[in-house]
Amino acid sequence: MNRMLYRIGPLIVALMWCLCASVHAQPILAIERAPDTTRLGCASVATDSIVIRNSGDAPLIVSSFTFTGPNAGDFASCTIPLPVLQPGERASLVICITMNVPGVSVATATIGSNSLGGFAQTPVPLAARRELLSVRLSRDTIDFGTLSACGTASDTITIINDGSLVVGAPAASVRNGFQWEPESFANILPGERRIVRITFIGNVSGSPYATLGTFGFSGSGCFVLKEFWMKAIVSTAPCLVVRVDTLAARPGENVNVTIWQDSVASSVDLSTSTMSIEFDYDPTLLVPLAPLPYEISRQLGVLFLRVPLRTGSGPLLQLPFRVALGSSDRSALRIRSYSFNPAPLLVTIRDGRLDLLGVCTDPRQRLFDPTRAISSIRSISTSNGCISVEFNESAMQQTLTVYSLVGDRVAQVLSDSGRASTSPLPPGPYILRCSGEASASLVLVSNE
Repeated sequence: MNRMLYRIGPLIVALMWCLCASVHAQPILAIERAPDTTRLGCASVATDSIVIRNSGDAPLIVSSFTFTGPNAGDFASCTIPLPVLQPGERASLVICITMNVPGVSVATATIGSNSLGGFAQTPVPLAARRELLSVRLSRDTIDFGTLSACGTASDTITIINDGSLVVGAPAASVRNGFQWEPESFANILPGERRIVRITFIGNVSGSPYATLGTFGFSGSGCFVLKEFWMKAIVSTAPCLVVRVDTLAARPGENVNVTIWQDSVASSVDLSTSTMSIEFDYDPTLLVPLAPLPYEISRQLGVLFLRVPLRTGSGPLLQLPFRVALGSSDRSALRIRSYSFNPAPLLVTIRDGRLDLLGVCTDPRQRLFDPTRAISSIRSISTSNGCISVEFNESAMQQTLTVYSLVGDRVAQVLSDSGRASTSPLPPGPYILRCSGEASASLVLVSNE
């Protein structure tokens, strides 16, 4: 009996070990791949997958594949039927993504299975992103109207990237009498604006121009085309170019600003027509000298003129000014508005400019603040090269300092009974400054 037990004992032990091993065998669900953020580009649908593996030693049964979270409705299972994995096997759980609105959708996928021998719920976070290619134009039509055959015209249109993609700037192009070029060829970032200048270059008189322009934009597999109209007519009426001089002068000098009539065919007689002009300038820098030719009236910084036109090209009129030490180192000289009588004419206006010479262009380095008046001075006069100043009653005791335009001190006088006078000075412009004040005045000393 003992010998028999000795023989069958190992068999019983082996059988018991096998039964125990069979009882403890169980499946284990392992996530081998979980999606990062699924990018749809501009599309509204896409698919992705979760790769699982049975790392246990018993069959793994996937019983459910569901979605919860803020945007669970954008995700759905496309795996039918759900898999049963033998030990070591892999499977892909396919996810169908549908996003009707661009942006980011988040949810949690939950895989129900018999992992670890029970009913396991394995969560997997999900995210998806749909881009928005949205570009709009600030206007859909640029109408230059009726233009003179003597000149050209330009305008701008703005590209607005209000999507989530970076798009390229349009290339420069010429099309049927129009040309356009962006201010920069760099990519247009989300939220950025880009100005494109449109210029009319047609020259066929009496011919209406109507051209459809197109800008194409692409990104992340998306494409959008934006269209706009460009319109213009070149007039057959007589035309001319009226331009204003560009010149430079020093403070205290007299200058003549010439307004010119250009680009008129010699056979066109415009001498029976007159042009009414509203001429604009910086009154702190230029002082008109009386009398002005063809002047109707004036305001501070504006002259109203009426001048007869001429046959052919040449000067229309000269405006005499004295240059002062103003609040800037330059002044625009421009024709702000105009009209013709009696014949309707088309005109191209080209503005001019006066640059001030011999002055410091940095306001921080000037001797004074030219935008303010000297409050303590009542009057300034010159005689025989001497500068005489009368002060206000509230500033009877003053020190008057005279500088050259380059900042050299040439005289300094203490006031006596509210008056101060310098010794004779050489002819030229001088800067007057009073003690305790940052402002100053410009005085011109002559030989008279």
